[in-house]
Amino acid sequence: MSGIGAFRCIETCNVSCYEWGNLWLLRTLGDRQYADRVERAFFNAGPAPIARDFKTACYYQSPNRLSATLPGDEPQIALAKGCFAFTRLAYPQVLCCVGNLNRIIPFYVTHMWMATLDKGLAATLYGPCAVSARVGEGVPVRLTCTTSYPFEEEVRVRVERTARRRSRSRSACPPGAPVHRCPSARTSSRPTPTATAS
Repeated sequence: MSGIGAFRCIETCNVSCYEWGNLWLLRTLGDRQYADRVERAFFNAGPAPIARDFKTACYYQSPNRLSATLPGDEPQIALAKGCFAFTRLAYPQVLCCVGNLNRIIPFYVTHMWMATLDKGLAATLYGPCAVSARVGEGVPVRLTCTTSYPFEEEVRVRVERTARRRSRSRSACPPGAPVHRCPSARTSSRPTPTATAS
């Protein structure tokens, strides 16, 4: 997010801001590349500045921690002493990181499914979830996803609906992706390819 380089630092705030900006581009343009960017930020940059117990965070994160004794051996690029330390308020002189940390997960989760212009649903971000919505001509449906994504490629979606009307759901397949990497749906015993995102 801050360019390529072994010692590039990213402010923790930038993770949620980057996620939010790309979610709006996805909502507006419908281009799968923005969902891919959100996933990359969520699964890679999102967990980095937060301690495992979720009680402390750091102001700056870097792809390469310079030593096991950080913040004692902070790089010279830090704004001030303590920018890399895991503290209760991240970096007390700048409090925006604390608020933005709490947006990383909700931004991702609340955008896993989106409505489509043709009154359907689109699976935009993958992970275990459930969504209830009205599709088509107001048909109530509930979709339940089970997966260990990103640690496995399979996403299982169970569709429950009360009416037997036709409705559409979509999952994204990146343009030019090999067929074996694109999502497919299975009804009864026959697989059916899903719509390809453009």
